[in-house]
Amino acid sequence: MARLDISEAQVEDAFVGNLDLLTKRLNADHPLKLIARQLPMKGGDQRLDMLLACGKRLVLVELKAGTFAEKHLRQTVQYRSALREMQTADKLPEGEIEACLLVTAAGDAQVRAGAKHGVRVVVYSPLEVMNEYFRRMSELSPFLRIKPKDHGAYSIARIAKVARAMADGATRADQIIAATSLAKDTVAHLLAGALDFGVARRKGKNW
Repeated sequence: MARLDISEAQVEDAFVGNLDLLTKRLNADHPLKLIARQLPMKGGDQRLDMLLACGKRLVLVELKAGTFAEKHLRQTVQYRSALREMQTADKLPEGEIEACLLVTAAGDAQVRAGAKHGVRVVVYSPLEVMNEYFRRMSELSPFLRIKPKDHGAYSIARIAKVARAMADGATRADQIIAATSLAKDTVAHLLAGALDFGVARRKGKNW
C-alpha cells in the first residue's frame, strides 16, 4: 500500500473541527465535547492529544497516524494514570476515564492486549477521516462563498492605494477621497481596514 502523507496533526484538526467524525469512530453513546487538546502531562514533555466529555465520562484519546505499537499502549495507560492524579488533586472533574488509542492497523491480539489494560484500541483510516471532513466542509461552501455588499472594501490593493495617498500627504478623509477618486463610504471602510491591519493610525481628523 502506498504511503499516505497525512499527519496526526491533520487528523486531529479534522476531528476537533468536526467532533461527529470522532463520535462515529468511537461509537460514542453521547455527543462528544472537547475539554482540551495537546494537554501537557506530568513534567510537560508529553502531551495528550485530546480529552473529551461523553455524558458523565471523560474520554482520553491518543491518536496515531500509524500502526499499533506496545509503546503507544504504555503511553495511553500512563496518560490515564496522570489524569486520575489530576482528578485526585481537583484539577479535573470527577468521572470514569475511558482510554482510547486510535491506530491505523491492529491485530486481534493487540486489541485484546489493549482491553487487558483497560484501553480501547480503535482502528481507523486517516484518508477516510480527511475525505469525510472535506466532504462535509464542501457542503458548507455555498455559505462560505457569500460576501457582503462591500466585499471589495477591504481588498489589500485598495488599502495600498489609500496608503500611497497618505504617504503623498493626504491625511484627511476628504483629501484621500480626492486623491484616490474612491467613494466616501469606500474610503471609510478602507481606513478602518488599514487601522485593523496596523498600517495606519488616527489622531483627530487626521490619518
